[in-house]
Amino acid sequence: MRSTAMEVEGGRPFGQLQEEEAPTEAPTALEEEAPPEKGMSAEVPSSRSTPLIFAIGATAMFATLALWPPSTLRRPLSASPQPLTLGLSDGRALPRIAFGTGGRDKEQYRAGAAYPAVLDAISIGMRHIDTAAFYGDEAEVGRAVRDSGVSREALWVTSKLAVGPNTLGMGFNETLSALNASLSRLGLTYVDLYLIHSPFDRSRRIEQWRALVHAKQAGLARSIGVSNYGAAHLRELEAEPEQPVVNQIELHPWLQQAPTVAYCRAHGIALEAYGPLGPSANWKDPTLHRIAQARGRPVQQVSQPELSE
Repeated sequence: MRSTAMEVEGGRPFGQLQEEEAPTEAPTALEEEAPPEKGMSAEVPSSRSTPLIFAIGATAMFATLALWPPSTLRRPLSASPQPLTLGLSDGRALPRIAFGTGGRDKEQYRAGAAYPAVLDAISIGMRHIDTAAFYGDEAEVGRAVRDSGVSREALWVTSKLAVGPNTLGMGFNETLSALNASLSRLGLTYVDLYLIHSPFDRSRRIEQWRALVHAKQAGLARSIGVSNYGAAHLRELEAEPEQPVVNQIELHPWLQQAPTVAYCRAHGIALEAYGPLGPSANWKDPTLHRIAQARGRPVQQVSQPELSE
């Protein structure tokens, strides 16, 4: 349902892995041999060994909902059982499927489309809403959360610290100020998950992380993590008393980020995948179509182990 972040298709996401350890470019075509029982190739992490939370953009959202059993869609999903969740290393339960307000739709969201989109998402049962200061739509997202009629405790709201060329030099105090500004725009007293959006600011990464730890202790963020971090960036935090519970990265069969996935798997960091369907141009991949035909599933579904179960 969403691409939490920047661009679902084309271009490099905002600030993604610009230092030390950029991921190896993913293959442009899938392997020819038959896929293992779960996932599309041996390189795709199994949902049993590496947690993946699929967050897809609003543009792709409705196509994805069509993959769900039709009987489920005949009634509001809010009447369905509690959403499938993932247990984080801090003991909290994160809804695995998120609705995000970034990606290629962010300009529409900034223009006011985020409010009705988030209301619609919540009305059909979405309980994880993802935004960011960089998206420019926190006020509309927060208003939709408050107007949804769903209790705050039943919703999971994620936001992110904007880190990029225009926000260099954000140290400990600036990071706390940025989180407070996000909470003010959202009209909320806390976020469920707050992420450092990018490792872009090399000289301030540790300060920013320590500010997130402080914010968690103060109750402003209930869980904390990072986004677009590679293994080298994560290793910088190993000496810190508290580690990220989530790393949100672009992850799909054509961008598998094996070193980062392996690091997160070894250190108990949940992987949150944005753009998990991959670029729509890749949906024409002949191997993907052969796998989908053999399994009797849509091509978009077989690219995601969670939705293929």
